[in-house]
Amino acid sequence: MDLIPPTLTGLVDSWRGDKLDVLWSLRSALEDLWSAETSVNGTLDAKRCSRGQCVPTALLVNELYGGDILRTVVRGESHYFNRIKGVEIDLTRDQFPMWIDGGSTVRSREEILENESSRRRSELLSKLYHDSQR
Repeated sequence: MDLIPPTLTGLVDSWRGDKLDVLWSLRSALEDLWSAETSVNGTLDAKRCSRGQCVPTALLVNELYGGDILRTVVRGESHYFNRIKGVEIDLTRDQFPMWIDGGSTVRSREEILENESSRRRSELLSKLYHDSQR
């Protein structure tokens, strides 16, 4: 179990083989694409490159695979992640040294994209991702 990154640990029992490989590949691709421009903070944290990247990442996962987008509060910070077929998928959870879920609620893409910063950052990450796959 220690070979599995903390972002994917919760998926091991529910997802096997190709599905898990897809998530590993997506996370790896995102690590190369995340930037100050896609971060809510306007900076890129060298130690935790996923810091501030949850909104565009959750929206991209939703765009690619469907499911729900969930919002919670972790240590006073708003955090977004996904649930697909009952399995929570959080490719940016490692930004938190300690995970304490403050209670998750489902949010719609439309609701999240009403925020100009969220829309701009999400559109950029989506474009960068799709361009990288060509």
